[in-house]
Amino acid sequence: MSSKTVYFQGVSEGNQEHFLERTLLVNYLTINEYLFTNDLKKADVVICDTCLFYYEDSIKTIDYLNNNRNSNALFIVTGVLSSRKGLIKDREGIIFLLNEELDHLDSILGVTHPFNTINQPFVNQFGLYSIYIAKGCYQDCTFCVDKYGFGQLRSLDPDDIIALFKRGLEDKHERFSFVAQNTAIYGWDIGTNLAALLNRILKISGNYRIGLDCMNPEFLSYADELRPILKSGKIDSMRISLITVTDRLIKLVGKDFKMQDFMSFLSWMERYCSTTKITLILIIGYPGESFNDFKIMLEFILRHSRAHVTFTTYEYKDIYFAESYHLKDKLDKAHIKIRSMLVDIILKITKKYRMQSGKATLIKKRLSKIISESSSYDEIAQGLLHVSKQLDPPDEVLTVLSYKTLYMIEVGGRLSSEVL
Repeated sequence: MSSKTVYFQGVSEGNQEHFLERTLLVNYLTINEYLFTNDLKKADVVICDTCLFYYEDSIKTIDYLNNNRNSNALFIVTGVLSSRKGLIKDREGIIFLLNEELDHLDSILGVTHPFNTINQPFVNQFGLYSIYIAKGCYQDCTFCVDKYGFGQLRSLDPDDIIALFKRGLEDKHERFSFVAQNTAIYGWDIGTNLAALLNRILKISGNYRIGLDCMNPEFLSYADELRPILKSGKIDSMRISLITVTDRLIKLVGKDFKMQDFMSFLSWMERYCSTTKITLILIIGYPGESFNDFKIMLEFILRHSRAHVTFTTYEYKDIYFAESYHLKDKLDKAHIKIRSMLVDIILKITKKYRMQSGKATLIKKRLSKIISESSSYDEIAQGLLHVSKQLDPPDEVLTVLSYKTLYMIEVGGRLSSEVL
């Protein structure tokens, strides 16, 4: 067939799953002899991949592309925003496709190579050979909007995953990543689970390690099956979307696990899986997060300082498509900003002394005492400032950050006097 041109615009980089979906789409267009162009006016096809977390940016991009494209060009909007196309009014001539509907492109574009035949592994920006082991999710997390675009859980057949894994080994790859919206629930729709898949994978000889991305705490339901797999030394990393750390907030998030069970498993991993990098993802300032909940989160970070903690703040997630938008007891932006600054200071202190066990233990005890005895943001920040000045050698960056936090507390409406 004769080559056609396509103008492709992604609104945000997204996470691993979004990146993989875009990579599949780009490969699909390339194999079907589409040429990518930066000239919007000359494109035969215009594709905009969207994200509900960036709703306003997505709308602005759609309007810009729609107003400036060739009037004869096909305009296709993909991604999660397509699940809310009814909110995009007065925009005629746009084709909306969910991520689970990308195979509809076959008939729309009249291509030779169907979407579902495109080889899916890719090497990501970190050099990991990534395999999409499942699409969609059946979970009902209150902050999540991905579920509107990715559909129900659809796990890839274990034999197909093993074939893709072996292909990666044949191509001399040693670092792999298993990717899904929620890797922990892989196989639940086809009568198996992630542990069963990994047991089959580990029977394959070779010098390789595997990263498990987006491992939500649902893996606790088969934790005993995971333990020998994790002790094998073949699991390079686990990236766990923990979100919050108290049972009350866990219910508000829409999860179904006990924090004590998670902490027990995490403590076991820290003891027996020293070669596995653990990343915990938290959301600061979730609706209903009290001052005491926040202190418990700080204590949790201190107790499990071997894990790498990364966080986002709730206002990033607060979009009216999410169920959490309607939850009560939301914190204002000043509260959330202060909490994120305090978390940042504690993470920097613990990271600084992570490799010095003696000093780390002493400093964690001091920090824990400060947190437990404090009844306000101001008292926590003053304590952290004192610690930063007493470090050997003193840390000017932490001292400045502590002063900035105290200033934020002062200008934030005298929040230091409030106990939420």
